[in-house]
This record gives sequence, C-alpha cells and structure tokens, in this order.
Amino acid sequence: MKNKKIILQIISVLCLVGIIICMVIIIHNQKRLMQLNNNVNSMKQNTNNTIEIPKVEETNNDMQEEKQESSNNKTETINPNNKPINKTDSNSKSNNINDNIQNPSSNLDSSDNNIEETNVDDKVISYFKETKEKLENSNLRESAKQNFITIVDFLFYDGKIKGHTFNELSNKAKLQVLKLTLTIDSYIDKYFPNYKETIKTTTGKVFTNIKAKVIEKYLNITTTICNNDIDTCNQAKSDFQDMKKSFSITWDLIKEIAKSGTTHLKEWYEIYSGK
Repeated sequence: MKNKKIILQIISVLCLVGIIICMVIIIHNQKRLMQLNNNVNSMKQNTNNTIEIPKVEETNNDMQEEKQESSNNKTETINPNNKPINKTDSNSKSNNINDNIQNPSSNLDSSDNNIEETNVDDKVISYFKETKEKLENSNLRESAKQNFITIVDFLFYDGKIKGHTFNELSNKAKLQVLKLTLTIDSYIDKYFPNYKETIKTTTGKVFTNIKAKVIEKYLNITTTICNNDIDTCNQAKSDFQDMKKSFSITWDLIKEIAKSGTTHLKEWYEIYSGK
C-alpha cells in the first residue's frame, strides 16, 4: 500500500512539473511572437519613411545614356549567320522606333486624313442622293430645282456643298456624284421640260448643256485615274457601260464633246467601249 501511495505521489509531482514546463514554454513563445510583431511593424514604418520615388525623367535619361555608351563601344554586331550588321542601319532603326514612341500622333496623320476625306465624301454624296429622292417625290420636286442649281455651281463654278468644294472629294466620290448628276439631270428633263434652258447659277451664268459637261468631266477624271489606279479605272469603265444605256450616251455625242479641244479621244474611246 505504501508503495502505491509513493508511486501516485511521484506521478502527481511529475504531472505538476510537466504542466509548469508547458506554461513556461507557452509564455516564452508568446513573448517571442510579440517581439517579432513589434520588429515587423517597426521595419514597415521605417520602410515607408525612407522610400523615395525616383524621377522618371532621370531614370529614362540614365537608361538612354547607358544605351548610347554601350552602342558607342560596339563597332559592329554579329548576326546568327556570322555576318556583320551595319551599325548605322541598326541605329537608324532604333531612332525610328524611338520617334514613333515619342511622337505617336505622327503615325495617325495618314489615317486621320483618310477619315476626314471619307467624311467629306459621305456628306456631299448624301446631298446628291437627297436631291434625287426629292425629284422622285412629287411633293418635293420644286425644292429639288434649287438643289440642282447648287449642284451645277458645285461641279463647274467652285461652289460648295456642306461646306466643301468638288476638288476636295476623292476620285471615287467625284465619279459617284457625276453619275448621280446625270440621274438628276434626266429627272429634271422629265419633270421640268425646258427648265435648264432658263436657269441661272448663283454666278449669273446660264447653263444649257449640263449633260455634255458632266460626261466630259467624268471621262477626264477616269482618264486620270486609269494612269494610276487600275481597280478604280476598271470600276469607272464598268459604271460607264451602265450610264451609256441609262442616259443614251452615244459615241457621236462623245465625239461632239471632243470638239471642244480634248486630246484624250483615244482614252475616251477605251472608257466608252469598256476595254
């Protein structure tokens, strides 16, 4: 019995010691964690107080100076085929890239011009289409007569439509408005016989033979186009075949127009025949 009591007492003491040791370890670990947290916080604070934002311009200048020094130190670069690359060509390519980066607006000039030209074309063409639609509408034909005078001024006397002159149009748009003019001209003849014999433009000039003048302008522009743009040239010739049928354009009429002094009768015949 005494032995059992002694053993129980020993076990109790050991358990108590173990508990005390565990508590000491836990307290010690908590102190270390608190110390670590304090150190981390102090480091963050120090970091926030000491970080400086470098100036972009200085960094870029340093990089450019380093690139320039490295490029000056190299006399030539060897490509994978062991052939020397011209240093001047390499530098010029680099300069072009830098110019494009520094001046991005210069890359947009050509596209901006194309957009502006397209907008001008669309505005003017819409005016011609509206005039054509007015003549098709019996209630609007009288107002279309005034539009027709504006068109004549626009085509032959530097008049403006939507704030733009005929010369501001692209070649494709010029051909399109001339084709629409022949349609409008045929409507004028149909709904207002002899009207063109008496109309006056805003410049005070009486214009009697509009059809011939429009055809002459179409042929001259197409002749110019065919010297530079084959696709547009072929389209213009194809459209002229339709115009011959719709507006009764004969070769005799073209020869009569040619008497005004043109030297492009051969080119005109190619357009007339569609060759």
